[in-house]
Amino acid sequence: MRRISAILLIVLTIASLGGCDNINATKQSNSPIEINESMIDKEILFANSYQNSIFQEQSTKEQVIGWLIINYLSPYMQKSLKDYYGGSVPYWLTDPTSKVLEANFIQEESYFIIKLQVEPYLGAHNPIGLDNFTFKIDLSDDNKITLVKYEHVKSFKVPDHVKKQHLDLNLQ
Repeated sequence: MRRISAILLIVLTIASLGGCDNINATKQSNSPIEINESMIDKEILFANSYQNSIFQEQSTKEQVIGWLIINYLSPYMQKSLKDYYGGSVPYWLTDPTSKVLEANFIQEESYFIIKLQVEPYLGAHNPIGLDNFTFKIDLSDDNKITLVKYEHVKSFKVPDHVKKQHLDLNLQ
């Protein structure tokens, strides 16, 4: 875990080089989300890892860094997505449906603010919504990751034949 944190620190530092000195995060939450093995949807992570390997040869450095950040924070996003949609939903880790909106390093207080957006889908890539996440990664507190804000931005109309296959989910 320390090695992954060190890699993420390097990647986030590179990603934030053009970032701002300060950021005003809305609705701060001081309670970190605890992640354990049972909360990680391994099928989603495997599918996304395979998908990423297909696109890596055509990717820019910035895209790969974005995918790494999204992949690293993916377990922390899954709980909010499960709570909102009523079950596990897949999402791509690549552009254009998932992206890093902002990556800023606040040097004075030694933390990162990362804003992400994902577009979960069902079936043959039928988008069901658009969701934003804001994370704080506190380097002064053993790289503690805190979900500062989750926002369901938009719901998409899901075709009836897809809804019938996913009756357990909360779909539009």
